Amino acid sequence: MKCFCLLLCLCALLCPLWGNETVHLIASFDLSALDALWRSHVELRAAFEMRSELGVGISIPLVLLLDRSGGGEALFETAVKLVCLPWSDGPFIALSLAQIDLFVGPSVPQHTYHYLSEIEFGYSWEFLPRFYVMGSLIYRDPGDASVDSYSYIYSFLPTFSKLKASLRIGWNFLSLAGDH
Repeated sequence: MKCFCLLLCLCALLCPLWGNETVHLIASFDLSALDALWRSHVELRAAFEMRSELGVGISIPLVLLLDRSGGGEALFETAVKLVCLPWSDGPFIALSLAQIDLFVGPSVPQHTYHYLSEIEFGYSWEFLPRFYVMGSLIYRDPGDASVDSYSYIYSFLPTFSKLKASLRIGWNFLSLAGDH
């Protein structure tokens, strides 16, 4: 609930930047949790996104990765991403502006938090009014600037890979009309 309130405050602060354009608030959930049926991890991923008709937006993903292979480690990941979506449907690119990975839960390693970056290439399709399907490929640490952090996280969570496929279902729950 705190995150949702924070998102609404962030939207209220950033809305004047888009002036007369309509801003859409979208909540999405990743279907990657289905991987838990055949893999040794559970990944819960949700995102809140603010898109303008100009093709620019901000996305805040929330990810919880739980390892079921015996160690009991859990990794919480969040970021602020700049999204460039030139058309309302179609290809997009997202770059993390700030990202943090935190080990949480009862089994926390010595180095608790890490700063990584991501780049995401995807395609967004509005299949019903206000409902989206967003498929993407996420590449972590594209500049290899955080090799030590990536290796450290991977040593505790072997399912934490550099390349991640994502399929999200999104809902445009609020549109803030600009002054046209």
